[in-house]
Amino acid sequence: MRLLCFVIAVSALEDDQCPIGRLNLLHSRKIGHMDPYGAYYQALNKVPVTDSEQRRHVIDASSAEKQRSSSRDQRNEAGHDAEALDHSRWNDDKITCQPGEVPIGDFQEGKYTFSCCAAGSQCGGCRSSKNGVCLECAAGYVYQAIPVMGISKCFMCDDIPNWHDSMSRTCTDYAVQGLCNGSWPNASLDLPYHGLKPSEACCICGGGNAQAVPTQMPLADESLYVGQRIEAFPEPVAEAVAVDPECNLAELGLELSVTGVIRGNLTATNKTTQLKCSMMLTQDPIRGIFSSISLDVPLSSFTYGEQALLFKLWGQDAEAAQSSLPLQKKSSLQLENYQLACVPECPWLGLDQGNGDLFLQTNVLGLQKFPSEMKGSVEGYEGVPSCSCQVSAESANHTFSTDFVALQARLWRSGSYVNQTIIARIGTEIPDVELLEDPGLGFRWYSSQNDLQLPVLQNISTGELFVVSPSVTPMILDVNCKDTKNSYAWSRITGDVTLRGQKAFNLDPQSGTVSGVPSLELSDTQGRASVTITCQVALGGPTYDKVLPVANLTVEVQDDVCWVPGPISLPALWQKLDAQTGPLCLSSCRMRDDCAAVHFNDTCYVMVSDGQFLNLTGNALVRLSNCSEEVSALNLSVPGAAYVDGQFTVSNSYKDQVSYSRAGSTPGRQLDLVQGSFVEADSYCRCLSTNALLLDLASAQ
Repeated sequence: MRLLCFVIAVSALEDDQCPIGRLNLLHSRKIGHMDPYGAYYQALNKVPVTDSEQRRHVIDASSAEKQRSSSRDQRNEAGHDAEALDHSRWNDDKITCQPGEVPIGDFQEGKYTFSCCAAGSQCGGCRSSKNGVCLECAAGYVYQAIPVMGISKCFMCDDIPNWHDSMSRTCTDYAVQGLCNGSWPNASLDLPYHGLKPSEACCICGGGNAQAVPTQMPLADESLYVGQRIEAFPEPVAEAVAVDPECNLAELGLELSVTGVIRGNLTATNKTTQLKCSMMLTQDPIRGIFSSISLDVPLSSFTYGEQALLFKLWGQDAEAAQSSLPLQKKSSLQLENYQLACVPECPWLGLDQGNGDLFLQTNVLGLQKFPSEMKGSVEGYEGVPSCSCQVSAESANHTFSTDFVALQARLWRSGSYVNQTIIARIGTEIPDVELLEDPGLGFRWYSSQNDLQLPVLQNISTGELFVVSPSVTPMILDVNCKDTKNSYAWSRITGDVTLRGQKAFNLDPQSGTVSGVPSLELSDTQGRASVTITCQVALGGPTYDKVLPVANLTVEVQDDVCWVPGPISLPALWQKLDAQTGPLCLSSCRMRDDCAAVHFNDTCYVMVSDGQFLNLTGNALVRLSNCSEEVSALNLSVPGAAYVDGQFTVSNSYKDQVSYSRAGSTPGRQLDLVQGSFVEADSYCRCLSTNALLLDLASAQ
């Protein structure tokens, strides 16, 4: 939905209450003069900040992450210079395209940049184009040829899971080896296996689960006036279009092209109050891939351009995006005696009775109550305060009017994850990790047990609370994920982040929430394998006319199998395999539930139930399944430091974090093995660059 934008105020601070120099974060005005929710703010502050039964963190990291969150809070508490608080540098204006062009986004190296694409079928799902031809599709899209037609463009597409051909080549192999390039492979390769050909199973071969690029039609959100010149493009335009019998475009003097473009001068009788037309826009007529649009656009003698007017601000700043909104009408129509009526009343909205323009009425923003009926239910803006309004005007002996919805909300300046580092384990569900609006330096989100149902900020250092207006969540524009060696695919259909078809986790295409059960194939020659995946998430959407900073995320996926070295002392059931390397030998063992150990010395042997008794020598790697720091003890051996040698058991005694303990040198002491990031940078310990620390502590500590 495209929206026309004003600015509203958030709840305010007294001048002498503004913490850590945050004068540009929240208005330094008295509560009740600038706060639309002043009475609720005051009621909320009657609850003691220290009363944990009345307030809890919205940002409540998992036990393995609480210390990381705490460390971030401590850095925020330390204060920040004026440059860090200059929010005006955070958001650049989004590019404005000429009529007949649409903006497309290119997400590279953590930066999302816009360019203009000549409106056509090649723009949908494209990240860069030249002369009307798409050069590269965005993440989650695949450049495919439409069979027979000789046309190629981007489609949303996922490979058929777990498919491979008779030679064990997966869809990833077909892409990496250049066997397909978005179209059907050579007939000698396009052979069925388990009922599916590459051209049916793989996106890169012209198959897979291909779906239409989501289509936007800005006209659907507009409000039109009689006599207005219309030139509306669907994004992307279609290869063919079909309309329902009730479509009244022709009745209104408008024409519809074969690609879905609507043009003409709008004419209407007094009885026609709406433009109504349902269209099916075909993107691939051969495979039957299409999208649908339903137009239900109000018509009147004058309008303000949109059906919904969003009164916005950026983050917690009072940055005026637009202070007035002109009335739109045919130049020959003369109007007077303008009147504004809203249900419920919108005291922040003003009307110039001379020319009918709407403007931000800043001198009446103080609401002492927040009517429940103002918690609107506008689609896509559920819970955002809204008012249904009508402006009327007179001309000669006639009275004309136009209707709209006025909403007040904030737009994000940036987003961040509740836990910016997630520890995940193969085969174990990742608890939901939400993408939230970044509250700003020195602040965090809180919720409270009351009927306010509005966002609440808390100053980390002082505990003060601030009520702010609801925000409009941005869309997920693009996602880039990689480790040190590989780039990961992200599905716009399911949200799965995968490597060679194996799932690392899920990043929801709508909300950005991270969840899922990792199933990556990990292996290491000893110990516990893991991979660190870094992701960058681009945010924005039609409502956002500025470029948002990228949200960053790190997911460390750990294996659920550990390999523990140990000497071979007795004959055992061993089976020789053809694996040529240690990792391949370990992978072969993992594929069998009855495999207990691996011996590799140029030749791979696995200990399995159907093996033969062999008397191997040397060391083996013993398989420890369900390996986790939460259930598995550790054997620590440090050459030249026998004092610390021994078995450390899971205790979680160090600040309720994952840790291991064993008895110390005396009954009153113990050794704790903890993650380095959990230890504060106190004067007694400065070696924080390591990933683990062994602490000799008094038991009472």
